[in-house]
Amino acid sequence: MKKRTGILLGVFLVVAGCGGPIEHQPAVEQAVAVSGGRNLTLLAASAASMGADAALAQRLARLGFEVTVADPRTVSSAQLKNSAVVVISESCLSEDVIPLVGSLTRPLVVMEPAVFDELGMTGPRWAVDQGDVPSATSLTILAGQTLTEGASAGLLTVTTSPNKFVWGAPGSSAIVAARAPGTPANAAAIFGYEAGAPMVSGAAPARRVGFFAGRSTPGAFNESGWNLFDAVVRWVSRPRALFVVGDVNLSAADRILADRLSALGFAVVLKEATKVEAGNAVGTAVVVISESVTSSDVGGRLTKVPTPIVVLEPSLFDDLKLTKSQWKRDYGDTAAQTDLSILSDNGPLTGALGSGTVRVTSTPQKFVWGRSLSSSAIRAATIEI
Repeated sequence: MKKRTGILLGVFLVVAGCGGPIEHQPAVEQAVAVSGGRNLTLLAASAASMGADAALAQRLARLGFEVTVADPRTVSSAQLKNSAVVVISESCLSEDVIPLVGSLTRPLVVMEPAVFDELGMTGPRWAVDQGDVPSATSLTILAGQTLTEGASAGLLTVTTSPNKFVWGAPGSSAIVAARAPGTPANAAAIFGYEAGAPMVSGAAPARRVGFFAGRSTPGAFNESGWNLFDAVVRWVSRPRALFVVGDVNLSAADRILADRLSALGFAVVLKEATKVEAGNAVGTAVVVISESVTSSDVGGRLTKVPTPIVVLEPSLFDDLKLTKSQWKRDYGDTAAQTDLSILSDNGPLTGALGSGTVRVTSTPQKFVWGRSLSSSAIRAATIEI
């Protein structure tokens, strides 16, 4: 018998087909590495709001971030680029903020309404496209929105005393999660854009959220107000995985993969292979391509995507320039497999499995493989064929 090595892309190992349950499933780590790690910058400028801004900083630290409170007039661009998230307090002046974040490819939570239009999130007209409510205590939460995950739909009191709420009128592709009283029908108190989504002007270079908290409002948040803030920060900072499948009505195997990605801390975005485009990968931490796809439906559309890709469909190996192009010589599949031969010195690719023969499925399944790899490929496992 000959051995063929499992194919690798970036730092990911591809060994299995679209078959049955995986037997070896070590504990899933919840933390997922993203650009900027857990560094977060809170832009805040007004001494009058230090109490409210200090409350924001403390809450962000409780969420597990390493928080730097910075004045937009003096903060360095390197500080912002090295942040996983940038939060903009309403204590900032828009003219100080815009030169820093206008094209920043980092997720933003924006509480200064005069910045909304400069970022393309709304139009420019005060009291039409953006504005504020001088005195409010409650929001109307809309049903089923991930931006406010955990909050029940309906009227929700969010502050212990009346405070200023800000709002914006976002574009049609925005996620609208909450509305404030006394605002235009198209106004939102909490709204967001996915990375790459069309905004009122331009496309979002990373996730963007407009949040209702006026300058002093965080100092008056009750627990519901803080829970909304927590949900927004989690949403904007959570890494996304684009999962390309044959059908978004997932098969049992694809459901297992999607659930596993979610358990790893990813927000899983499903896309049918017939509809996937390179732009769908913008802002994602990883792309996973199931073997449930038909290779011709994907072709070379993802070949130049600058995002890590895990591919389980062997007929895409050549399209992604991982192997040469001949079936059963350069790539293929082999039925009735249960074991992998883990190679030594392969670093983190096979976790804590060590080296030697390891059983990875509870019943015989189809495994896929590739060969004719470049000399730079990391070979982590082989199968018997």
